[in-house]
Amino acid sequence: MLSYEYIPFLSGALDNHVSKRDSISIRSNAITIGDNLAIDLENALTYMPRFRLSNRCPEEIFNIDIDSTAEKFLKIMSILDKLYDEDLVVLGYMSKEIRRILEEKRLEGVRSFIEDGIMRVFRNLLGFGRGLTPSGDDILAGFLSTYNNLAPRCLGSQPIKVDNEELRRTTELSAYIIHNASKGVINEVIDNILTLNMGDDPLYPLLDLAYLGHSSGVMMGIGILLALAICKAAWNGKEDLYGQVTRFTGILQGKAI
Repeated sequence: MLSYEYIPFLSGALDNHVSKRDSISIRSNAITIGDNLAIDLENALTYMPRFRLSNRCPEEIFNIDIDSTAEKFLKIMSILDKLYDEDLVVLGYMSKEIRRILEEKRLEGVRSFIEDGIMRVFRNLLGFGRGLTPSGDDILAGFLSTYNNLAPRCLGSQPIKVDNEELRRTTELSAYIIHNASKGVINEVIDNILTLNMGDDPLYPLLDLAYLGHSSGVMMGIGILLALAICKAAWNGKEDLYGQVTRFTGILQGKAI
């Protein structure tokens, strides 16, 4: 926790670097600047910026052609050789399992499909892969940060939670990112996607995200698109869930090993 004796000095220092119209609030482990940015220090050595969106549902994003965006995104990533073989294995396993579970949960609600289906797949992948943030974890982080940000605002649904005990199976950095994602914490790129204007192409912010690590940004982008596909289907009605997710996983399967 930030020591109270340092708060006046920190607040004064920040005042020199932000707009005079923005108020600065420092409480516990969080620094809030204006209405748009919060810095969540928690107990980590690094901070996690969080863009705080309004309570309004950004309905415009449900006009995105997710299938076309996913096709273009993965095609470009393949050309740039941004995916390791193990990433393609993860995509293959995930797409097959999600389609299998979708058949099982076809007559049930979106919430059941996510909690008893998709999250089961992600739990099986937790910690699988090389690097500081394994492949399956990157997809989960992108998925949770997007879904948990949209669900309360657009679907009237509670965020999906992740058990901290489960996060012990992966790296500290990955666990930290997933923990924040489960709270709906988003980075600047996801903020740009969720606040797209009508007609804007989501491919451009996704390409920005792709430069995060070798494949981490790409896998996170896939998680974002999966969450958008599910939220869009739920927004349009439960009957659209099967078709939307089937098409999306089919696109993934086409690129997988």
